[in-house]
Amino acid sequence: MSETEILRYQGISKRFGGVNALSDVSFAVNRGEIHGLIGENGAGKSTLIKITGGIYRKDAGQVFWNGSPVDVASPIDAQNLGISIVHQEIPLCNNLTIAQNVFMGSLITKGFTPDWPAMEERTVELFRQIGQKVNPRQKVGELSVAMRQLTAIVQALRSKSQFIIMDEPTAALTPGEVETLFEVLLRLKAEGTTIMFVSHILSEIMAITDRVTVLRNGRHVSTVNTEDTSIPEIISMMVGDIPPPVHKASVAKRDDVVLEVKNLNKELLGLKDITFRLYRQEILGVAGIQGAGRTELATCLFGLYPPDSGTIEVEGKAVTITNPRTAIEEGLGYLTEDRRHLGIFSDMNIWQNATAVIIDDLTKPGTVLDRKEIDEVASRSVKDLRIRTSGLEQKIRYLSGGNQQKVMLARWLNAKPKILILDEPTRGVDVGAKAEIRRVIQELVSQGISVIVISSDLEELLNISDRVLVMANGTIKGEYLAHEATTDKVMALATLK
Repeated sequence: MSETEILRYQGISKRFGGVNALSDVSFAVNRGEIHGLIGENGAGKSTLIKITGGIYRKDAGQVFWNGSPVDVASPIDAQNLGISIVHQEIPLCNNLTIAQNVFMGSLITKGFTPDWPAMEERTVELFRQIGQKVNPRQKVGELSVAMRQLTAIVQALRSKSQFIIMDEPTAALTPGEVETLFEVLLRLKAEGTTIMFVSHILSEIMAITDRVTVLRNGRHVSTVNTEDTSIPEIISMMVGDIPPPVHKASVAKRDDVVLEVKNLNKELLGLKDITFRLYRQEILGVAGIQGAGRTELATCLFGLYPPDSGTIEVEGKAVTITNPRTAIEEGLGYLTEDRRHLGIFSDMNIWQNATAVIIDDLTKPGTVLDRKEIDEVASRSVKDLRIRTSGLEQKIRYLSGGNQQKVMLARWLNAKPKILILDEPTRGVDVGAKAEIRRVIQELVSQGISVIVISSDLEELLNISDRVLVMANGTIKGEYLAHEATTDKVMALATLK
């Protein structure tokens, strides 16, 4: 083991039931570098992270820390070594202050009494070290996602972590917040902290890392210097050669309006005078910067927050949508952007999640589930959407993010809606899963479904959509046929006051 290495994985393997999550993975992370870890959903990244942090036990292999073999049997073991994980779902207590979160589990005391002035002063100092000013008494629940990320980093600094794993840290950040985070990571690197940076956003990997490791199907493919590779080479290592997205000719029937929204308003959500049409078999993109009102529009149409005024017509008939159940009855489906908290039923298995919307139709008289038909429906979903799972009884929480997203799509495919609203359908999934989800969306349209796609990935949105609405400040500022739109044109509308 080289003296430059802080951490080495040697022959790491891990199985879950009949699935090999990791097989004989070996590579090293150098001291004081930002090391990228990438791979498709299901490639084994999360499993390796959790083994490093003591959340999972490895089945085989050895972890070396500063040249010595170690057994990381728990998160406490990892913390004692100097290893911290900043999870994608940031585990902070919203009702506590920043200082209380930073010192959780390791209070500074004066005798037997917590010394809050000392902890607040130390919190300010730690934030100052990463170039940030903070009010240590502010509640964490009042913070932006970016500041929550930085609070989790400060937690790691407080515990004197030498090695910080950042798991998808930019997934919910604005470009400005990403820039701030990168400045903090580079500052930490300059001070000798080692960072493992896990991300699906390859442009960020290229911008921030020194070296990058690629996992594929639970195996180590390669570890390379970032400056010596390129995004196409990384994609090839991750998933093989993926053909570039091809914008198929629109099959939208412009003389057949399936959804018409007129003068819709919802003060609580900041929506003002929303008017648009959706045509049968159209893919309608909705673009806008964070806070533009895109998700708010989706939740209003689906009945989570019924409108204050305005009309909604489905196939020419005025409908009153007061809750999600009435939305489903009128032929609408909604794939939420918050898959983990509002989409999946994490303690349920594949078939339960895939059939949740139509479970009444799969129940025999006498409230007995028709397991034969349920298994047929769920098995067809797994096959058609190429969901990687050990079986229908596997709990969905153990699937990768991309495969969880496919199960959510299957749920709505099985419900056969007339209109399907997809909110950030490819957020947090790899390039291979993105291509697969694009294929599924186009397949939906070929079956007669009309689709509304909300996405922050403007290039992807323009590629898949037939037409794009641009929102800003809770209203629609304009629209473009996708083949006439450019990112510059869309952003010009999206940033209007």
